[in-house]
Amino acid sequence: MRGLGGTIAALGAALLMLGAAPATAQQGPPIRTTVGDAAADRRPVVINADQLVYDRERGTVTARGNVIIFQGDRVVLADEVVFDQRANRVTAIGNVTLTEPGAPAVFASRADLSRDMKDGVMEQFRMLFPDDSKLAANGAIRVDGRRNEMSRVVFSPCRLCPEDPKRAPLWQLRARRVIHDQEKQDIIYRNAALEVYGIPVFWTPYLSHPDPTVRRRTGFLTPSYGSEGRLGQTLRIPYFIVLDDNKDVTITPLITTRQRVALFGEYRMRFPGGALITDGSITYVRRTDEREILQTGNEWRGHLFGRLRYDINNNWRTGVDAAYVSDKSYLRRYNVFQGDTLVSTAFTEGFFDRNYARARMIHFRTLRQGESQDRIHYVLPLAEFSAVGDPVGQWGRWHFDTSLVALGRDEGVESRRFSVRAGWRLPYTDPAGWLLTATANLNADLYWVTNNDVGNIPTFSGTVGRIYPQVKLDWRYPFARELGNVRHVIEPRVALVATPPKLNTWRIPNEDSLDLELDDMSMFDENRYPGRDRVDDGIRLVYGINNALFANRGGKAEVFVGQSYRFFGEDNFVESTGLRNNLSDIVGRIRIAPGPYFSLTYRFRVDSDFSRFRRQEVVAAGGIPALRGSVTYVDLTDQIGNSEFARRRQIHLAAASQITPRWSVAGGASFDLISQRPQPFQMNLQVQYQDECCTIRVAYIRSIDLFTDTNRSDRILVSVALKYLGEVRASR
Repeated sequence: MRGLGGTIAALGAALLMLGAAPATAQQGPPIRTTVGDAAADRRPVVINADQLVYDRERGTVTARGNVIIFQGDRVVLADEVVFDQRANRVTAIGNVTLTEPGAPAVFASRADLSRDMKDGVMEQFRMLFPDDSKLAANGAIRVDGRRNEMSRVVFSPCRLCPEDPKRAPLWQLRARRVIHDQEKQDIIYRNAALEVYGIPVFWTPYLSHPDPTVRRRTGFLTPSYGSEGRLGQTLRIPYFIVLDDNKDVTITPLITTRQRVALFGEYRMRFPGGALITDGSITYVRRTDEREILQTGNEWRGHLFGRLRYDINNNWRTGVDAAYVSDKSYLRRYNVFQGDTLVSTAFTEGFFDRNYARARMIHFRTLRQGESQDRIHYVLPLAEFSAVGDPVGQWGRWHFDTSLVALGRDEGVESRRFSVRAGWRLPYTDPAGWLLTATANLNADLYWVTNNDVGNIPTFSGTVGRIYPQVKLDWRYPFARELGNVRHVIEPRVALVATPPKLNTWRIPNEDSLDLELDDMSMFDENRYPGRDRVDDGIRLVYGINNALFANRGGKAEVFVGQSYRFFGEDNFVESTGLRNNLSDIVGRIRIAPGPYFSLTYRFRVDSDFSRFRRQEVVAAGGIPALRGSVTYVDLTDQIGNSEFARRRQIHLAAASQITPRWSVAGGASFDLISQRPQPFQMNLQVQYQDECCTIRVAYIRSIDLFTDTNRSDRILVSVALKYLGEVRASR
């Protein structure tokens, strides 16, 4: 509504120019006249009308019939406009419309305004905002050039029913009296009622909210009320503070029935090339241990999270993700974070054509009860550089990678590593159709190790290194044939990888190569370990075949089976990886996607004699927007022998439906099939209604801590958001 005063002023500036019109009565064809320069705007005022009449005796100028007055982009429409020079008043009669870019359109049956536009009356007043919000009143009075007082007012941002525009919208505010303060940009209601489909559901003697043109302003936000388990009943009252155009703060006291008041806050700032967001909380309460036993005495508890991004120039950028918490149980208790590890990172990275550089510092904070922080490592620093050369004719191109990493702990092994890899990659395509890619690398690793204790062997501290070449030949030969509307492709693939043996030593701590996963994606890698601390050494032959059908209309089906054989090399793999024997486990993938509405993927890893499936994963998804669903089943033996779960078997079900353009429902459940009584350890269900003026959401969430099989949590969340009025949330 902020544009009302400017639009009325535009009307006045245009209508006042009628006083300078020729002093004659003119009739006949439509008249177009340009009137001088407006005092408030140097652009000329143009008047179009069927008839322009000047009455000397009464001192009036009248424009009749399809009156159009415009000055630049400001336009005034009316059936008749009268300027009374003696009374210094301007009157527009019949279908009065005032429009201006960026301001709401104003409609009235009659407008009677003073010469200086500070005072006036408009009958059957209507406003249409750029976002399609609407306001209607019996009349509006403009007072002192800054206040618009309206009577019998209805305001709603909801669209009207196209079939029955007179039908009440989803919600609207109805008030006997409304004041629009243009200076403060407030809309103030007296004796206001909130109506849902025309039925009053809430009444208040006073209500105020910013007008729709306000983007940010200091003030209270909508409170939220709920029940949050160990906190009891909760009430949040956020207060928003605008510091300037680029900075703001939100302060939210949290009042609970079982704990003392906690103070939450958020600070946001944008600056040229970047942004900063921080949020945190603080309270002074008694703490409980993992057995829920209250400790003696109060203590300060809280958290602080931060995220910074900054573009230094077109090539370099930097950032920080920081996380601090006073103790392990605080974030879960106050429903801030539900994970078991906090990760803080500071980085700088650069992009140069095909080259990339990055430096990081990483800190891990464990939130698991019983796990010592002293044995959790930190990374200070991790620097990496990667470069790829230009092609040298048909002879391929070079590549180069280097990294420097330092891992430290307060208690336990520490290591620093400098690594280099330089190599050449040469692809070749034979006229017969087969493809051969030759890759040769020279690798070097240098370690500085402190306190590496591996059991019965004496603790090692010192320097250790290795330099080794690596060669890979990767051959594939796709055969294709047309079967009507389907293309059939069979592609055998064979790779030979050669690396010197005896590269792995107990003196080098294994920090980044623990989680080895043999599957259809990794089996052809030069080093199947995910990091550099361990090397997949020796000579091995990797072979597989992919059989695929591709339909012209987009459907496809494929089957892949592969295996590897190690001619020689160290036997340093964990049994569950499937690489302990010379002949590896068999890995496979089956994928079926007949169209965009259904897909099925099955991945497996089985012993070479098919006696035991070590890993199975099934993902099925399909449907249309009206109803989509997915099923994910995972059955695997853990890749690390010391994991909390020796075996995992889980199934996840999910479904979502866009019932109508406004109504949707979604839900999911994850079941642990290892337990004697399978039950969902995670479950959620959400029903949502959303349109242009309202969002209503009801959700149910259940979670169980699988580490202890306890601490079941069930929550019901309800939120109602009304455009311009705010959001009300409740949970239990």
